[in-house]
Amino acid sequence: EVPRSLRKALLVDQAIELMPCDAVIAPVESGQTARTVARSRIPVWVVAAGLDPAVLQGLSFCAGIHPHDLAVEPACWRDFARQWLEDFEIEPRHALLVAGPSSMNPESSQRLEFFDFTGDPQPVFGGDVP
Repeated sequence: EVPRSLRKALLVDQAIELMPCDAVIAPVESGQTARTVARSRIPVWVVAAGLDPAVLQGLSFCAGIHPHDLAVEPACWRDFARQWLEDFEIEPRHALLVAGPSSMNPESSQRLEFFDFTGDPQPVFGGDVP
């Protein structure tokens, strides 16, 4: 069986191909998902946002990952993504959240959430959708 983190990484790769993003936001506890997503060499930063300095320090040595130390988990990941992009002087257009259950949110679903900051009502797909 394919591990859950690898399945997420494959989905992220496909999502980025169909819907180009400025960054992938990955809330982390262990860093496994961020590492696996970054290993696929997607053409954008994987922002590994977490509360554990030791985990974030370990992620700082992984290519393609930008560790981001959180004082508290954001109430709204969409707002976090927009602010992160603005802080790094990237015009916020699109971001992808890769998240799942956490110790703070154990009932959360595994999910990919696409954030569109353009206000454009047209679909953002970069390819043909089957």
